[in-house]
Amino acid sequence: MGEDDPDRFLSRLFWSTFYREHPYGYPVIGYRTLFEELTREDLLDYYHRMYRPNNIILVGVGDFDSQIALAHIKEAFADFKRGSLPPVYIPAEPEQLGPRRAEREFEVKQIYLLMGFRSVSIESKDMYPLDVLAIILGQGRSSRLFRKIREEKGLVNTISSWSYTPRYGGIFGINATLEEVNKDGAIEEILKELDQFKVELVSEEELEKAKRKVVSEHIFSRETMEDRAGDLASNELVVGDLNFSKNYVEQIQKVDREEIRRVANKYFHRDNLTITLLKPVVEKVAAKPEISLKKPPLINKYELLNGMTLLVRENHTLPTVFMQAVFKGGLRSENEKNNGLCEFTRRMLLKGTKTKTRQEIAQKIESLGGTINTYGGNNSFGCSVSVLKEDFDTGLEILADVIMNSTFPSEEIERERRIILAQIKAQEDDIFNATFKLFKETLFIHHPFRFQRIGSAQSIARITRADLIKYYNEFYVPNNMVLAVYGDVKASEVVKKLEQAFSNFEPRPLPLIQVPQELEPTQIRAATKYMEKKQAIIMIGFQGIDIKSEDRYTFEVMTS
Repeated sequence: MGEDDPDRFLSRLFWSTFYREHPYGYPVIGYRTLFEELTREDLLDYYHRMYRPNNIILVGVGDFDSQIALAHIKEAFADFKRGSLPPVYIPAEPEQLGPRRAEREFEVKQIYLLMGFRSVSIESKDMYPLDVLAIILGQGRSSRLFRKIREEKGLVNTISSWSYTPRYGGIFGINATLEEVNKDGAIEEILKELDQFKVELVSEEELEKAKRKVVSEHIFSRETMEDRAGDLASNELVVGDLNFSKNYVEQIQKVDREEIRRVANKYFHRDNLTITLLKPVVEKVAAKPEISLKKPPLINKYELLNGMTLLVRENHTLPTVFMQAVFKGGLRSENEKNNGLCEFTRRMLLKGTKTKTRQEIAQKIESLGGTINTYGGNNSFGCSVSVLKEDFDTGLEILADVIMNSTFPSEEIERERRIILAQIKAQEDDIFNATFKLFKETLFIHHPFRFQRIGSAQSIARITRADLIKYYNEFYVPNNMVLAVYGDVKASEVVKKLEQAFSNFEPRPLPLIQVPQELEPTQIRAATKYMEKKQAIIMIGFQGIDIKSEDRYTFEVMTS
């Protein structure tokens, strides 16, 4: 499917353009022509050469006795003998002597841009200021690229930056999607933003926010046993240091503003730059062992005076807190004329309140190293916040503010409308999305599940500010809300804080959602759509059961 996915195709184009000699330039999955030539003997030969105990790192993390586990491991691998490993020659990537650029036409309706500078390996001390710089530049709604290139100048639909530092030379990269008319202007403005780092010191506020984000992500990335095992394995494999992740966080805290300016001057020069992009086709040719079971922590359920349902589950393993507010509604509350209204409304929650602008919301949550997100689904929608334990009060204040006090600024509505319309166009580029859309429209004739959650170009163009405010006032009410709090908290304290935070959140009569009844099909329904792609997708499905059916458990087993 990678040949039809613009993001994957662009990634392959970029990596093969960026790395001319190093194997990083090859796709991990390989090339189709070579894959088709592989024989069983080739696979067996590779297996016998590489699957050796002296080429394996085995990590165990969890609720077990390490000595007993070690004995079992030794017994299980007793007959697994060491062997000589073949020498692996990795060619060095030659110095890049000038800028590189590659463009390809693709079945897309917007520009897909991926650009990057030659960077450092994981062993370089420059990795730390480069990682911090990537956060300040393009990670989060308060980042420079998001604020200036996307929000203020409207040159891109999406944009982000990242720093990739593997064992060998890495990449400082920037991804964006944009309209074709903005291609040259967007690239020019991105480069201008990068040049600012060469002459001006970043603010102390930006620096501290980035450092806190690293700490927060480090904690959140170790939530499960699988996460911790993976972290230990990669630390040992790549750098030979089990404590690398811990030391990484400590080194990030030492980064100062001068270091960021230094690495910007060292790596952000044009001869070090590779630009790749996909653009719409100009002319389209006509078609042709023993598990320790422990009782889970108690879930405390409360009904607040305003009708809100509160669920609290304590977990003191990590100093983190998650809050998720869920409301009934979603796609099932829409019709053909207002399809996308729920999605549009939930996006506007983060665009401004009575006390904060869009930028201030993003700045406040990201300065904590926390996250805030909204979502829309088939049957519900909501908003979530994750923060460190010490920032619970601030996170709750932000969550309550966006739920109760959103103002729907007109200029933000029009900006978001443009983004949604661009995303609808992007979905049309994706063969899987296009097939799933056709499948739903064929399976459901009357039910709103036949619609796309994001809406259609026609319905999004029709939605007004009054429509958004009406939906907000009708559905964002406490008697339509369940708030779940999970993490390093005390349930009794959470109840008091929630009652205070939502003390002015008054209940209102809920609108009646009348969902058209979907009749059972009397015959097989089929639909076909032709697209200029190299692959085909077939989807087969049946009308199923609802969440209250006892048969759902049987289906869960069947699908597993």
